[in-house]
Amino acid sequence: MLIGLFKSNQQLMNIVAILLISLVWISVFFFGDYVASDYSLGYIWLDMVVAIGLISFQLFFVSYIVNEYKLLDSNTYLPSLILVTLNCASIFNLCFHQIIVANSLIIVAFYQLLKLYNVSNKYGLLFNSGILVGLASMLYFPSVLYFVVIWLVLIYMTTPVWRDFAISLIGFVIPLIYYIAYFFVFKDLSELVFLTENTKIFEFNFWTLNIWNKGVLLMLVLLMLISAFKLLISAGKSIAKVRKMLVSVLLYFLVSILSLFLNQGDVVATLLLMSVPLSIMIGFFFQNIRKAWLAEAIYFVLVATIVFGYFS
Repeated sequence: MLIGLFKSNQQLMNIVAILLISLVWISVFFFGDYVASDYSLGYIWLDMVVAIGLISFQLFFVSYIVNEYKLLDSNTYLPSLILVTLNCASIFNLCFHQIIVANSLIIVAFYQLLKLYNVSNKYGLLFNSGILVGLASMLYFPSVLYFVVIWLVLIYMTTPVWRDFAISLIGFVIPLIYYIAYFFVFKDLSELVFLTENTKIFEFNFWTLNIWNKGVLLMLVLLMLISAFKLLISAGKSIAKVRKMLVSVLLYFLVSILSLFLNQGDVVATLLLMSVPLSIMIGFFFQNIRKAWLAEAIYFVLVATIVFGYFS
């Protein structure tokens, strides 16, 4: 039922998505074992409000990107539903953490990159992308990888010159300069916290998970592989503009995987970091399943596995 609802061209579906994620997160807050992260704002209720607000922003933005550039052939809100599902998965600790903030910055940076297609003045877009990724990297260091995405998409979308690379690099380093200057002026450089410290957020061991959470993880990996394959095939058959956009989504996804090498093998953090491109990819997969009952059945099994994971 939910797949059919979100497959429709109804903007109301984003509101439904926000209600769904609010219901799950508030339920965990009141009835679950909510554990505040080291990134807590000091009040659990404030953590919850900010987290729901930022994820809601991501929902609206990912659906806007998909429908603006017709990435899934027709207007749809399936990526919003998948993003909600990923952010409510039982294998994650539902709490406010720096990846939620970093993802909100990176999705805006990615939108700036998609606008590079057939644009005459690239400088503003590249500078904005660089500064947003720089800010995200200060919050969660593995986000530094997305600077690679900026240059890859720049090369793929346009015919770049050296100024394009330089401007994006200037934008990227500006937050770091301000960060160091703040400690130099108001504190002491000896107190400067190195950005690469504490990159591991979640403790994860596949073998200690209950059977339902193992099922959730395996289903996500399977959907991830099938969706990437389907998206790659579709990109090859699409018109030039859509093909470039879809390949950019795949680059976003593939570079996210590399974060495992920078976050001390934190699988959960990597899955959360790739939740935006993954929502587009899995949304594409469900959008193109011809038999409606099959799409609903696959999604129902995923949700049921998540729910059982919470109560096991």
